[in-house]
Amino acid sequence: GVERATEGTTCEIQCGWLADCAVCEGQCDGYSTPEHRQSVYEGCVPTCEATPALAVVVANHTTCAETIGFINGQSEDFRNGCEGGGGMGGMGGGAGGAGGMGGMGGMGGMGGEPMAFETIDRMGRAAVTTALVPAGMKDAYNADGDRAGWPAAWGATLGAGLTAADALDGTPGNTLLETGADLEPADVGPALADDVLLLDASKPYSAAGYLHVELNTFGLLPDEMTTSGGRALSQNVIDLTLSALVGTVPVGDEWDCVEANDVAFQDAFPYLAAPHQQ
Repeated sequence: GVERATEGTTCEIQCGWLADCAVCEGQCDGYSTPEHRQSVYEGCVPTCEATPALAVVVANHTTCAETIGFINGQSEDFRNGCEGGGGMGGMGGGAGGAGGMGGMGGMGGMGGEPMAFETIDRMGRAAVTTALVPAGMKDAYNADGDRAGWPAAWGATLGAGLTAADALDGTPGNTLLETGADLEPADVGPALADDVLLLDASKPYSAAGYLHVELNTFGLLPDEMTTSGGRALSQNVIDLTLSALVGTVPVGDEWDCVEANDVAFQDAFPYLAAPHQQ
């Protein structure tokens, strides 16, 4: 059966393979591999998707989640064979036994339907949105899922917030981007609106690499000093962000009054600190 599925050149041959599979009591192991499933799908589904044999194959040889995602919900027979009840019954030969397996497949089928998620918070670089997006606009900001439109939609808002943050130290115009790259808040706002933490896998890793890729993009950090970016748990990213936004590097104290974690972080994944002991 397997060779016919992968080597057959007509839909009729592949449909015959499906029919054979329906009565082989789970012995058609080839159908369990992604390559063979793809072969059957590409050559056979457009013509044979309405045949009961396919529902039998679904019940006997694939999981619901694989099948529904595999054929994109095109076939009622696939869905009926997969989602229909019938419990854990019969692995027996032929189409009759396979029908019982449809119930088991239905359990997996729940994974085939995508779950609906709603974004409730959007934060990539630490403290950027906290400091620059007004409280009354945060819900709309968080709900905006159009990343391509973020710079146009939110650039002015973040630019205005940057102007306000810049004045916190009493010296406007001394932020890192203004003094180092000669950029005005209106220029920086759209870049900050694309609020994702940038990584460059071609660069070496450093636990002190927070904002490296961003600073390199603005020409503030030379290529030879730029690491992969991202952030490590041990790095005081709040202070680094606020220093870049306000323009004053804190001396003797921290912006957020948190100097370090009270327990050392691990050096390897998942990098978390050891649990506290009572």
